[in-house]
Amino acid sequence: MQNILHRIFAAKAFYYYSSFAVLLILITQLIDFNGLYGQDAYEYCRYTNLWKLFFTSQQKPPEFFWPIYYPLIGSIFSLLFKTHFALQLISILSFAFNGYLLEKIITRLYSISILDSRVFVTLTFILSPYVLRASVIVMSDMLCVLFIISSFYWVLKSVETTTLKSICIAVAFMTLSVLTRYAAIAVIAPMFIYLFLCSYKRMQLYFFIAVLLIAILLLLPHFFVQHTILNSVTNHDWLNEWSLTNLFRRSFQNNNGNYAYILPNIVHSFSALINPGFIAIGIILIVLTRPSQLIRLIHLNLILLIIIIYSLFLAGIPFQNNRFLLLTFPFILMVFYPSFNRLVLFLQSKKFYTIFVLLFIFFQLVFSIKSIYPYYESGKFEKNISTEINSFPAKTLYTFSIDPALNYYGCPHKLINLWTNKLSSIDSNAYLLFNETDFETEFKDKNPMINFNFIKSNKKLVKLKDFEKGWILYELR
Repeated sequence: MQNILHRIFAAKAFYYYSSFAVLLILITQLIDFNGLYGQDAYEYCRYTNLWKLFFTSQQKPPEFFWPIYYPLIGSIFSLLFKTHFALQLISILSFAFNGYLLEKIITRLYSISILDSRVFVTLTFILSPYVLRASVIVMSDMLCVLFIISSFYWVLKSVETTTLKSICIAVAFMTLSVLTRYAAIAVIAPMFIYLFLCSYKRMQLYFFIAVLLIAILLLLPHFFVQHTILNSVTNHDWLNEWSLTNLFRRSFQNNNGNYAYILPNIVHSFSALINPGFIAIGIILIVLTRPSQLIRLIHLNLILLIIIIYSLFLAGIPFQNNRFLLLTFPFILMVFYPSFNRLVLFLQSKKFYTIFVLLFIFFQLVFSIKSIYPYYESGKFEKNISTEINSFPAKTLYTFSIDPALNYYGCPHKLINLWTNKLSSIDSNAYLLFNETDFETEFKDKNPMINFNFIKSNKKLVKLKDFEKGWILYELR
């Protein structure tokens, strides 16, 4: 068995990592999972289609709440594939490239063999449940992680060589990462400062000019639709509500809703270190960590600074989401390698190495299935409910949260979102699709519940269809 594992891990890098991408494509197609779930995924699809329309008919896309590069790149892919598959494919391909680059970085940082690095990357990153989940859903996370890891790789090369090519590529990837997820600026800023401090004495004037031109060129698509990047970043509610007091809180009431969590923000923001959703043996690796081993890691200060600054940034926003932790998870793994190597050496001395690898793979896959399944179920439900709603005669439809899915699947009704404005009147010929059970706490005293209560007070609600998960379709009379 050990020889078989050795042969698998020793395959050429291209075939090794591309095989994971092919496998994910086959599995998602086999189980009919298109990567769509929740409002954000459908919003990315909608905006991707608007960029596709620009390429085919020169109709300028409107402004967008999020950075544009994920849907922009998706629109290019969507010239060949369906929109949702184009965006899902970007996530899958980014996942494979992330594994490859992380292997190269860890090999470089610790001067170890590719095989040792690959075993570590495979078990801790490729098979990480939350990484696998992010790799098959329509979301910008994996693409952003790819740009961040690429930035770090080229920063390392730039610090060593100070060539115009390496510096320009590093800055290009930094710019792309921020224009894919604005939060990436908290990861990129330490890299950019580090690159500047290490290289500016050896840089010529034309280096700065070239770097500036590269950044401006990549910003052009953003300015084409947004006109400014500062407002796009600073107008976000979470940034406006960032506070040091949030570090120690675990419940929040803000414009987006009411939220309560198990852990205080400061603990959650560092939880990728021990969360089995990221790595099953995180606690063991922390116990095995020795400062004497970390000191030998080149660029250790930069890596730790990236983790700490981004984690503190997350701890200050009034919201928690495990997928936000993905952006610095590769850097946590860079720190964890010596501990993992100590564990491997111990297991090899006790002849338990093969059993450990097989058990580790098994548990990571079990956690992966458990973490992906709710997203698969959510996407399946949204598709099914859209099909049923579309079969009713066209009317005005009041709803909230699920309307992006209804729109994507060709809803014939006139959709009115209950979040946007407080209602002062109600159409006489209308439906209401609502989930009171899910929304009554989270959106208490917010527009969805205010509007729902207004409709109940002014119209008779006749139940037409009781769907799963608390969703009910009413006719208003």
